[in-house]
Amino acid sequence: MSTVAVGTLLWAVLVDATVGEPPRRIHPVALLGSWIAAVDAQYTRPMIMGTGILLTGTAGFMGVYASVGVVAQQLPAGVTVVLMGTALSTLLSLRMLTDVAGSVAVSIESDIARAREEVRALVGRDVSRAGPGELRSAVLESLAENLSDGFVSTVLAFSIGALVSPTVGLAAAAMVKAVNTFDSMLGYEHRRVGTPSARMDDVLQWLPARLTALLLAVTAGRLGLLFDRRLQTTARRPASPNSGWPMATFAAVSGVTLHKRGAYRLDPPGATVAPAAASVSPAIARIRRTAGLMVLLCGVLLWL
Repeated sequence: MSTVAVGTLLWAVLVDATVGEPPRRIHPVALLGSWIAAVDAQYTRPMIMGTGILLTGTAGFMGVYASVGVVAQQLPAGVTVVLMGTALSTLLSLRMLTDVAGSVAVSIESDIARAREEVRALVGRDVSRAGPGELRSAVLESLAENLSDGFVSTVLAFSIGALVSPTVGLAAAAMVKAVNTFDSMLGYEHRRVGTPSARMDDVLQWLPARLTALLLAVTAGRLGLLFDRRLQTTARRPASPNSGWPMATFAAVSGVTLHKRGAYRLDPPGATVAPAAASVSPAIARIRRTAGLMVLLCGVLLWL
């Protein structure tokens, strides 16, 4: 089982890195998003309906991936790895994250209007009047936050579940991705129908957010940074109980101050300047190194 689990994880990362996302019309996460949009409405009992929608959608999503695992594990080991790894790759999206970040960075320098449009794939804030510095900050914040809740959390969930069986790991990864998708679409403060999704996502992302901060510090050779009281204070500035940890740590190891207008300013120790044009490429490389370290650690855990 350990060989299949490790192979599944490595194949998933390879497929995501080389092939990228499947077409949107057949992408499981995009289809889940379409279903969420279809059931999103102004309900008279939003908390009850929000809970029902979350549980129903998440269970269905998990069921699809678990079914792939059940079928795949009846086949030869090599085929099992390919099928399960390909399914897991649709839950990662690291290549899409870094590709979009790189594209926005280029557009910021050549076509600010286009950059404002492209960055909407990464953030939900109003960027209609954002200047180059604010757009670069949005890109770097998104890189750090999505590394945590879009990659580390998924890989961690798969690895923990795969200690039982690869199928359980695939279902666990699907659960984390589903809840995070619900939160991103419904989990706004003024939408009570999204409150259950937001609260569940807060619970599921608690450990991945802090693990991502640790990994970022390790890859930068600044492990002691996590014990700095100023970093800890800065990490608590965003309203989310989790996102501040990877973002503040990323700001510190990158040496840049991150700022979301009207919400927070992340200026941990070592973050002395606003993001410049040359900030994004090294940031993308740091994200990839950190993701690689996460895969290595989980691969060792599964192998042992």
